[in-house]
Amino acid sequence: MSRTHLSFHRLTVVDEGDEVVIGRPDTDSYAVFPQSAGELLVKLCDGMSISEAADWYEAREGEPVDMDDFVDTLTELGFLRDSPDNTEQPAPAATPVRLVWLGRALFAPAAMACYVALAVCCAWVLITVPQVRPQPLNLFFTDSLLVIEVILLIGGTVGMGIHEGFHVLAGRRLGMPSRLSIGARLYFVVFETTLQGLLGVPRRKRYLPFLAGMLADGVLFCALTLIAALLHDPSQVLPWSGRLALALAFLTMLRFAWQFYFFLRTDLYYVVTTALGCQDLHGATRAYLHNRLRRFVFRRWSEVDETAWTERDRRFVPVYGPLMIGGVVVLLGMAAVAMLPAALKALDMLAEGLFGSGAVARVLDAVAFLILGFAPVTVALGIHVRAWLRRLNRRRSNSAQGLAQKGNP
Repeated sequence: MSRTHLSFHRLTVVDEGDEVVIGRPDTDSYAVFPQSAGELLVKLCDGMSISEAADWYEAREGEPVDMDDFVDTLTELGFLRDSPDNTEQPAPAATPVRLVWLGRALFAPAAMACYVALAVCCAWVLITVPQVRPQPLNLFFTDSLLVIEVILLIGGTVGMGIHEGFHVLAGRRLGMPSRLSIGARLYFVVFETTLQGLLGVPRRKRYLPFLAGMLADGVLFCALTLIAALLHDPSQVLPWSGRLALALAFLTMLRFAWQFYFFLRTDLYYVVTTALGCQDLHGATRAYLHNRLRRFVFRRWSEVDETAWTERDRRFVPVYGPLMIGGVVVLLGMAAVAMLPAALKALDMLAEGLFGSGAVARVLDAVAFLILGFAPVTVALGIHVRAWLRRLNRRRSNSAQGLAQKGNP
C-alpha cells in the first residue's frame, strides 16, 4: 500500500445501532457498514494513518483487518478523493439549498396546528353535511364526459405535483438538495421526487419526508371539502364550482388510498422499511411469497434464492407479508367501492351519448372522450408492436448472416 493517509470527500455518518450508514450526500452514494468497520472509517476520516488504523482495529477487535481490501471498497464507493498523500485540500463548497425557509414554514409547529384544525373542521362538515361526503358519483360534476376527463386529468396532475412538492420541501427543510423532476409517459405528465441525502440524516428525521405527500393529500382533501361545504345551500343544487371541488376531493382520496397498496413501493412502504431498518423488504417479501407459492404447487425447481437479501430483511418478511397481501385487498376494495361504480356511470353516459336520441354535441362529446381515453393505450400498443417487429427483424438478420457465413467458409 503506497499511501499512508487517505483523503475523503465530505461524508455523513448515521449510527443505526448494530450498523452504521456512511455516504456522500453530494453523489447520494451510501453503504451500510458493521459498527466496527464504521468506526474504523471514522478514524481514517479523522486523520489517522492507515497503519495506525489497522493497529487500532486489531487491538480493539482482537483480529487483523485487510486494509488493502477495505481501501479498495472505499474507492469503489467513491468516498476517497484523489489528492497527494498528507496534503490538505479544502472540500468544495456545498451548493446552497434553496427554499429551505419554505420547507421549514410548511412543516413548522404552527403550520401543523393549522393542518390539524383544518382536519377537525373537515371531519365536522363530513358528519353534519352528508351532501359533501366522498362518493364515486362526485366525479361526474358535469354532463360532458370530455370535460370531466380533461379537468380530472389536469386536476390530478396538479394534485400529484403538490404531493411530490411536499416531499421535496420536507427534504429541503433538512438542508437536503431534494429535487422534483417532470417527465412524460405516453401522454401523461409525471412527477418524480429525488430525496438526495436522506440516508445521511438520522432515522427519526426521515419519516416526515416520506409522509409529506400524504400530508399534502390530506390537506388538499380537507380544503376542497370545506370549499364545497361553503358553497352548499340546502335549498339549491350545489353549484358547478362546488361539484368540481368534490370531484377533485374524491380524486385526492383515491391518491391517498394508493399509499396503502403495500404490494407497491409506496410512501408507507418506505416508512415501514425505515422503522424496521430494512434495505429491500419489498424484494425479500416477493421472493418469500413466490417461493411459498411454488412449494404449494410442487414447483420447487423455480424457487428464488432468498439469501440474496439481508438477514434483517428476511427476518421481517413475516411482518410485511400480510401487509403486502392486505394491500391487494385494499386495491380490490377500492375497485369495488369506488372505481366500479364510476366506471358503470361513465359507460351509461357514454352509451347515452352514442346511441341515445340526444343532440349531435352529445355524440361528438362521447367520441372525443373515447379518442382521448384510448389514445395512450393505442400509443403504448404501437410502441410494443414496433419493438417486437424490430426484435423479429434483428433475429431474421442475424439468422441470415449466420447462414451466409456457413455457406461461405
